[in-house]
Parts: sequence; structure tokens; C-alpha cells
Amino acid sequence: MSVEQNKKTVRRLINIFNAHDFSRMDQICDENVVYHTASGIEMQGLDAFQDVMEQTHEGFPDFEYSVEDLFGEGNRVHCTYRFTGTHEGEFFGIPASGNQADYLVAAVFRFKDGKLVEAFDFYDGLTFMRAVGVISEEVRPGGRDWPSGGAVLRPH
Repeated sequence: MSVEQNKKTVRRLINIFNAHDFSRMDQICDENVVYHTASGIEMQGLDAFQDVMEQTHEGFPDFEYSVEDLFGEGNRVHCTYRFTGTHEGEFFGIPASGNQADYLVAAVFRFKDGKLVEAFDFYDGLTFMRAVGVISEEVRPGGRDWPSGGAVLRPH
């Protein structure tokens, strides 16, 4: 597949995510797709990738991705997208906060024979944790004491 076709496929995947119709991911993803999360966890297989998206929807029922930048080379596509949503449900053990999340994600997608076979997400976890109320707003990166920086974790 060409770079342009792969870029169109990434846009289709984002549209599937935004429609919250994760059953259609099989149109784009290989059944053995590997998803690397920003937290360093590796998910193997389409079912695991779909489960992550279902849990994202449970935690943020109104979530939406909007593409900010998209380019590719060879069999890889880089996409920067904005995640927005309201934390209205439990999200991977984090109880609902009612807070708005709004942050950028950089993702790299690798394709083989027109199907997504590997995806990597990278985002600022500190911004996300502050958005959902797990870490206080006072925590800021930088300085000699980083990464501790006086972090105040909020109890569940």
C-alpha cells in the first residue's frame, strides 16, 4: 500500500474511534495487531486493542480524537491528534472525576498489506493525570527535584 492509502486508513480508524463503533476495527487492523500504550504496556491482538477502546469509551463516553498532523513514510504513518472527553466513568481503575480531558497524543502506525499491524501512542501522562484529578494541579515538571517535584497524589 502507498503512504497516501495508509494515511487514509489512519483517518478511517480515527473515524471508527470517534463513532465509538469498535467492532469495525477489524476492517483496518490485523487480528494480531500490537498496541503499545504510552505507559509502556504492550497489548497483543485485535481483541485487546478493542478492549482498550471500549474502556476508553466507558471512562470518557463523549471522547473524540481530532487529527492535528498526519504524515508518513514507507509503511509507517505518524499522527498527532487531540483527545478530548469528559471523565464520567471509571477508566482503568481511576474513578470518574467529571473533569474535562484535553491533551495531545503522538501516534505511530505500522502497516503491512494494507492492515494496521502495530500502533504506538505517546502522550504527556502528567497532563492526563492532572486532568482526571489523580495528581494535583500544583505538580509541574522541571527543576532539580523533577520527577518528584512535590507530587501530591489524591486518594481514590
